[in-house]
Amino acid sequence: MKDKRNVYAVLNSFERLNEDSVSKYKPRVITASYPGSFCKICHGEIKKGEEITKAVNGGYRHATCGESPFFHLTANALGYEPGLRCVMCNQPLEINDQVQSYGSGCFQHARCPKDYGGKGEPPWKRAQENKVKKETEEFPARYPGRCCKCDGHIEVGQRITGSSGQFHHIQCPPTAKAANNLGGNQQNDKRSYRLGSGYVSQPPSVEQTVRLPKNLRSDGGMIAVITKVDSQYIRDDGLSFGVGDDSGYVWTVHYRLASEDEERKFLAKEEVKKNRSQAEKDMQGAIVELEKLAWSSGKHQYGSNDQPLPFPDGKVIFKDERGMLYGSGRWIVKAADGTIWFIRNNGADGDDWSQNNIKTGGAGAVGWELKNNAEAERLISKIETLHLALVGPNA
Repeated sequence: MKDKRNVYAVLNSFERLNEDSVSKYKPRVITASYPGSFCKICHGEIKKGEEITKAVNGGYRHATCGESPFFHLTANALGYEPGLRCVMCNQPLEINDQVQSYGSGCFQHARCPKDYGGKGEPPWKRAQENKVKKETEEFPARYPGRCCKCDGHIEVGQRITGSSGQFHHIQCPPTAKAANNLGGNQQNDKRSYRLGSGYVSQPPSVEQTVRLPKNLRSDGGMIAVITKVDSQYIRDDGLSFGVGDDSGYVWTVHYRLASEDEERKFLAKEEVKKNRSQAEKDMQGAIVELEKLAWSSGKHQYGSNDQPLPFPDGKVIFKDERGMLYGSGRWIVKAADGTIWFIRNNGADGDDWSQNNIKTGGAGAVGWELKNNAEAERLISKIETLHLALVGPNA
């Protein structure tokens, strides 16, 4: 076997290996001629005269360091002091345990004991829990700063919590909250961020209440009121200055955090906008379902002598005027006798006008007739309700 990886794969297929069987297939051991290199497994310094061998991922490693996950060695062969624990099951590693090395002093049982009670957890999960613990851990402030919640001062030695530059009081002082709610804090007014004309067409206007971009370090995603907007035109190399294009404007948007009343009003408008967007999405979905039903179950008929029928007389439940001038658009009509018509304008360039069976002011449209169809009635009722909610009864 010339490929070392094949040897390692064969060795790893055995459940338990002793040192003799491993050493039989070890790569050739050589003596380091120069100092200064570092082991690819344990990251320790390789001294002149030490026994080394080539590592699978390039470079060199100590001859006594195992490589994971290609083969297992005993803990004694890896040369570490007793007391270390398995990174998987968190149980102590014994001298004669079969282990594999992850480098940087991290080791794992070749097969963790079954009776450890599930107390151990994978390293990534423990790291995630440590991160959450760090974010909620209380500690004294080493430097003066400003709370990311109330915008109040943080004094040296004051108990705070947070991480990654987002620090705040354990309990914000009432005076700081009051100053922030008034929206007139001097430091609050000095907050700003930059926008480029290559990313947005226009900056927010003064006195407008907005939700700040999420990528801001301190106030990302918070609700604020714009106090001032400065502009600067960049003629050349705009990509280097945040324009988002070769040339254009860079706006410096100054803001203050919104008061409780301003925030409440903004959230109410945001909720209305969200509900309207969801209603529009539900209505369009119902229209698509009705159109599919018309294609599969509707009746496509012509008048006498294969002439187009007049446009149905009845209540227009929905009218899509987008592109109507150029031969596109849709109608949903409910006739007086309860017949439902789904009509698609078919007068644009490239359309097959021979399929048109409904007269319009242009080339004509394709209409499908649905009679006594319970599913169509359900969809019509849903579309009508959502359409009235969106445009109002007087539209």
